[in-house]
Amino acid sequence: MQCDLIPILSMGLYVEPSLYPKPGGITPFNHDDKNYFDFLIHASISSKIMHDACINEENSLLNALIEYKEYLINYGIKKNVAFGEFLLHIPLAISLKNSTNIMELTRNASNIIKNSGEKEGKIYYDILRILTPSYLGKYIGIMPDIFTSYPKSLYEVLKAYSWDLVNNELINNYSISLNALNYIKKFKNVKEGFLRGLLFIISNYGDTLTAKRNGFYFYKKMMMDAKVALRIADKYGIDFSINYLKSLWNNASPGSALDVLSTSISLYFLDSYI
Repeated sequence: MQCDLIPILSMGLYVEPSLYPKPGGITPFNHDDKNYFDFLIHASISSKIMHDACINEENSLLNALIEYKEYLINYGIKKNVAFGEFLLHIPLAISLKNSTNIMELTRNASNIIKNSGEKEGKIYYDILRILTPSYLGKYIGIMPDIFTSYPKSLYEVLKAYSWDLVNNELINNYSISLNALNYIKKFKNVKEGFLRGLLFIISNYGDTLTAKRNGFYFYKKMMMDAKVALRIADKYGIDFSINYLKSLWNNASPGSALDVLSTSISLYFLDSYI
């Protein structure tokens, strides 16, 4: 595979925020402190960085993180739009030229993360300091606090918090994204497949962003609700099912699951093309 496939590999960055309805998260018809166009701009910038990382093999991950940090600084961006989606897509872009199929691509992408070092970890923390995601605060834990120190490596941080869906994907060969991809392929209607894919991810793996924000009970509740919603979708359709979840969750955003879904969507289009 070659770097000219980056526009296809980045499709999930554009499609995920475009999906409607969703039980939370950004769509073309809702906004709060972030809106749909923020996500489209972010997708465009991310795609450009992905292309740069694919072409320039030396220190590709480090350079991609530096380029992303400079983008945030130069445009005065201090809110987390879709950093998880960016982080999931960059190793895939770097691995594109050295891969012949989807399985090989995801394995190679995780190896990129496993071979990362102190410099990548430092820039990763710098980015988190700029974005200050809403679920972060000062804490005492197994890793240095992002506001006081730096980790020994990027991989060390991701492995320590591998319960997070995004981190788990990065170090474990994108296993959830691949499972969701195989599930999505069962449906002829692409939109239905993607929305069902989101419910598949939540029902089987939960959403760690809402767990951080709302606690373990809500995390377990979301999983059970999503299982019920998939059964409702079989009888009444996916839109009815999604609106049912919106009424239960009060638009709580399953952000981690949406990050993983974006990767599944990108892999879906890439797999369909090759």
